[in-house]
Amino acid sequence: MTDPVETPAEQTRVPAQPERPARARRRQPWEVDQERMEAEIRVRRSEIARQVIAARAQRRRERPARLAAPGWTADAQRAFIEHLAAHGCVSHAAHAVGLSKQSAYQLRDRSPNSLFALAWNVAIQRSRRILLDQATERAMNGQEKPIFHRGQEVGTQIVHNDRLLMFLLAMKRDPVHPNLSEHELAELWPTMLAQIDVIMPNTLTADRLEDR
Repeated sequence: MTDPVETPAEQTRVPAQPERPARARRRQPWEVDQERMEAEIRVRRSEIARQVIAARAQRRRERPARLAAPGWTADAQRAFIEHLAAHGCVSHAAHAVGLSKQSAYQLRDRSPNSLFALAWNVAIQRSRRILLDQATERAMNGQEKPIFHRGQEVGTQIVHNDRLLMFLLAMKRDPVHPNLSEHELAELWPTMLAQIDVIMPNTLTADRLEDR
C-alpha cells in the first residue's frame, strides 16, 4: 500500500496558534471615582428611604389627640378663634358660633396644650394689636371734638391725649408662649387654624407644629 501523497497546500499549512485572551482595558482614575460615588449615592438613597418609611410609621403611631365637646367641632373652634382675633371679645365670638361663653372657657381649660388654647392667646394678642394701633393713631393724630358756645356747636378742635400716648409707648406685652416668639406665632397662625383641634405635647416648638 502506497503512502498518500500530500498536496502543496497541505505541505505549507502552518499549525494553528492558540488564541490569546483579550487584554482587559485599564480603567481610568476618574472612572473608579465615578463608580465609587454612584455606589455611595445608592447607599444614601437607600438610607434616606429607610428613614422616611420609619418616620411615616412613627407619625402614624403618634396620631395626635383631638379636642372636642358638644357643639365644638373643629369648624366651630376655628370660627370662634377667627372672630376672637378680629374683635377681641369672648362672648361675641361664642355668640357668633352659636355657643356659650362658659363652654368656650371650659373647652380651653380642659386641655391647655391644645392648639385651641394657644390660638386663643394668639387671637387676643392680635386683637389687642389692632386696638393698640387704633389708640396710637388717635393719640398721635388727636380726636376731633366739637366746640360749643351758649349751647350751640360753633366748631371743632383737635385734642391730643399725651398721657395715652406715653402709656402706649411704655406698655410691654407678656410673651404668649415660652418656646415660640411672636414672629413665629404669626407665621404659624394659618397652621394653628388648620389644625385647631389638635392637642400638642408640652414641649411645643415650631418644627413639631409644622410636622403635624
